[in-house]
Amino acid sequence: MCGIFGSTDSERFKTLYELNKDRGSFAYGGMYIHREEVSDIQRHQGDTLQLEDKPGRQYYMGHTQAPTSAQREFDSETSHPFQYNTWFVAHNGVLSNSNTLAEQYGVHPNPVDSAVIPPMIWYYHDDSGDDGLFPFQREELAIKATCEKLEGTFSCWVHNTFTNHVYLIRSGSTLFVNYKTGDFSSAQYEDMKPLDDHAIYRVWYDADPIQKSKIEKVGHFDTHSPFFIL
Repeated sequence: MCGIFGSTDSERFKTLYELNKDRGSFAYGGMYIHREEVSDIQRHQGDTLQLEDKPGRQYYMGHTQAPTSAQREFDSETSHPFQYNTWFVAHNGVLSNSNTLAEQYGVHPNPVDSAVIPPMIWYYHDDSGDDGLFPFQREELAIKATCEKLEGTFSCWVHNTFTNHVYLIRSGSTLFVNYKTGDFSSAQYEDMKPLDDHAIYRVWYDADPIQKSKIEKVGHFDTHSPFFIL
């Protein structure tokens, strides 16, 4: 059991970290979107949050890791968020077919099942611009195609650093959100509501404050997985 969480506010992010660190104290991984700079990435062992306030940060995303594989020594290559090209993913859950998918999609071997997700999204992501679709539509189609290949349980935050878009997906693993603030968490906090299962959401972290919702459902996917975990 791991935890994922995110917020537009650094203090609320710290609160969500405290709620989620009991779900995984082995390692922490974070990604922080900046208005004018490349997103910051942080990975370290242990259950302490080493977060420095930095002007210009727009959105904070984190992951607390509890190993669900044979990997027990800390290594940044086996720690969330996992990356392939411009795609980053942090995952809570257990995939039962990750080895099969890694072989099928030519993914470099990794003892952590989550590592297979970013290269699969990249594989399905057509950014040629020849299909008449908007960039976000291509991203959503790639995420949908990936989710429909996964077996097991997963809730994830997904970030494309090229567009700076952020998505949330859920299938079997709990994930709660505050639609007004754009916060999300594996551990429920205050008036957060559960996301729909088998659904894809986009996080509008930089939306106008008067916008009714910072989290919008943009798609769904089919799954035949019978599993459900917290």
